[in-house]
This record gives sequence, C-alpha cells and structure tokens, in this order.
Amino acid sequence: MEPSVAPFYHPGAGLPRFHRALRERTRDLTLVLWGDSLLAREQHTSAGDLDPAALPPTMHTRKLDWHVWQGLHYPQPTYRRLDYPGFFRTDGDWCVAEGDPAWDDTGYRPGWTAFSADGDAACHWTLPAGRDWSAAALIYRTDATGTQAELHAEGGSGSVQAWDEARRAWVEADGYRLWQRQETGVPRTGNTTYQRHLHLRRIAPPNRAVAMRLHRVGGGEGERLLLWGLEAWDPSRPVLRLINSARGSHTLEMLVHSLENEVRSHRPDLIVLELPLLNMLHQRPDPEDGVRWVWDVVWGDRPGAENDWALTRGRDGEVAPEVLLLLPHHTHVHLSPEDGWAGYGKIAPPKYFAAVRELLRRRGDVPWLDMAAAFLAAIDADPRFGSRYEALAGSAPGGPTYTNDGLHQNDRGTAVYARHLCPVLRGE
Repeated sequence: MEPSVAPFYHPGAGLPRFHRALRERTRDLTLVLWGDSLLAREQHTSAGDLDPAALPPTMHTRKLDWHVWQGLHYPQPTYRRLDYPGFFRTDGDWCVAEGDPAWDDTGYRPGWTAFSADGDAACHWTLPAGRDWSAAALIYRTDATGTQAELHAEGGSGSVQAWDEARRAWVEADGYRLWQRQETGVPRTGNTTYQRHLHLRRIAPPNRAVAMRLHRVGGGEGERLLLWGLEAWDPSRPVLRLINSARGSHTLEMLVHSLENEVRSHRPDLIVLELPLLNMLHQRPDPEDGVRWVWDVVWGDRPGAENDWALTRGRDGEVAPEVLLLLPHHTHVHLSPEDGWAGYGKIAPPKYFAAVRELLRRRGDVPWLDMAAAFLAAIDADPRFGSRYEALAGSAPGGPTYTNDGLHQNDRGTAVYARHLCPVLRGE
C-alpha cells in the first residue's frame, strides 16, 4: 500500500488563505503553476477523450495541470478555443501554431495560438444569453509582432464593458482598443506573454445574447492579430482559474525572465512552483548555486543579494501570494542498474537535492512537498518491479513504468504527483 502524503509534506506556515477560500467559496481563485517540463510538456501523458478546445490553455493531455484542475472540486469557467466548433468566425487568412520565432516560449510548452497578419483580420463570436456568459475574458498572446486591435459590441455602447488594466477601471467595450505588442528588454518579462486576459462584463440583460467582434486596426507590415480564445463565467458564482506558466528545459535562472508577465501579472492567490532541480543539476551542478537561486526566487532576502521581486514578497500594497514548492522526482539516470545512486555529471543527485531540502527546512515557513521521496516510496511499494531503476525506465504515456522516457512522468507517474498534491491543495 502506498504511503500517505503526511511523511512527504512539510506544511510550514501552510496555505491558510487558499484553504479558507476553497471552503467558503465566496470569491474567484487564481492558481498559477510554474516550473519546467515536468509540468509543461504534454507528449508524456495520454489525452484519452479530452477536448483541448474546451479546456484552459495548455491542457492538451492528462498531465498534472489537468489533475489539479479536476481535483480541487471548485466551480470552473467555460473555455472556448478559437477552433471550438461553431463558436468563432474569422475574417482573413489565419494560421495556427504551437511555436513561432517571435515567441520565447517556443518548444517549451504547448503554446497553441491562432494569428493573422491579414489587414482585414477579424474574429467574431457571440456571448450567449444566460448568466454563465455574463462575464468573459479574451485570452490572447502578446509578442514583438502584435498589432493594435479594436473591440466592438453589436448594438453599440451600453451592452458590454472592458476592464482597463492601466486605469484599473471598467470602461465601454465598444470601440475599446488593446495593444498586443510586447515590450522587450523589461526586467523579468521576456518577449512574449502566452495567456493575457482582457476581462469583459455584460451590461445588457442576462437573457440577451451579444455579438462581439475583434479586428485589427491599421498596423505595419508583419504585425499580427493573436488569439487563443475565450473564457466565460457567471460573476455571481466564484470560479477557479488555473494558469499553467511552466516552461520546459528551464532553470530558475531562466524562469525568472518571465516572472512578471507569466506569473505576477495574473495576481495569483497561490503559486505552485515545481523547483526545476533536474535542469539545474544538469546545467549548474554546484549545489550551493541551486540553494542561492531557490533562496533568491522564493524569499529574496539572501544576505548581500536582497531583491524585492521574490515570490513571497508583496508589492505595491498588495498581499504576497501564498507559495507551495514541489521537489521533483528522481530520474532513471540518477540510479544504477544495481539500484544504487549513479553519478550525474559532476555531482551525485542526492547531494544536490539534500542541499535544497536543508534550505527549505531551515527557512521553515513556505510549505513544500517532497515528490522525490514520495515517488520513490510509490515505486518501492509497487510489487511489479524488482528495482527502482527498472520502475523509472521509459515506457510510453500509458506504459507500465512511471516515466515515458526515463525522465518525464507518464500517466502512472503523474497519478503519483496528483495523489499527493491534490490533498495538500485541498487542505486535507
């Protein structure tokens, strides 16, 4: 029998605000997942009957974000990707891509995006009648090629309002303009934002459907209209937004470049950060280097290297989000066929993990879940395998082992994560 979560969870100060909100269901909640390919890549888990056109961005298969999305048992918005049958109509020539040279997340996650450089590019949709469609958000990408776009509501002014982030106010949506151009060279923003939201609310009566249109406005050659789709909900019914901002092949040093626009901009209630120790171990094998980066990104108060952008620091009068850390599992190459620890480059993996564990224990305030230990415990309890080395070998997304390729967890390995993470998030 697999051990319970208790031996592997170090609650620290806990997640009191998030857990209270889950129980009370009186407000919207935003959960951001951040980390590397263990959270981002979709090809290592199976899709089954999932329809990504009706799920949040990046939920293409039953990877960990989907398990968390289902496992929190909180009301959810409705999602309509641009290719959802019969919901959107487009004008002009459009393309769909997972990656593009203008995007710094290309190849690192399933960044499905529709775009058009056509001068007549436009997108049409209708907010159906009913309270479930009384609030909505356009989800779109920004990048260096983004154009200016204008929103229109059928019947003119007075039917829909848009939230203007700069003014922090609701304004008339008919005629509202938004820039999809991403400023580059700004610290911790990178050159692309995958899930930018333009929030809308219907002023017209709930029993009235409202036709909407977003179209390109002027712009130079090469500028593009960029869209993912739409999120909709009943504003009287609190909902959970799960935003997966993970990027494969990244270390903490690399993830920080997208901190502001991919994590902080969503004003999350909770950030679940899978510490990308596997990439850090490979690229920066000094354990003390890993300790310094974890310290700087999570707390920001390392002597001689203080910063104000760390995850646990509130800014601009806002309360800092709560943070939960995940230590990732060990991989096949960390072990020898004799089931001992294998050398990995210049450092043995347990030494690297031990250094980070010691920091987390010493700090003691931020909760963390030791999935490295939990994963090994699950494998040790599985009678089908004679060794950890055998159990961690690659098989297939739906294969009998715990990884798809010796590194990334497959369906079985992802289920181990979910069995430990979801109860922690629910406060059980």
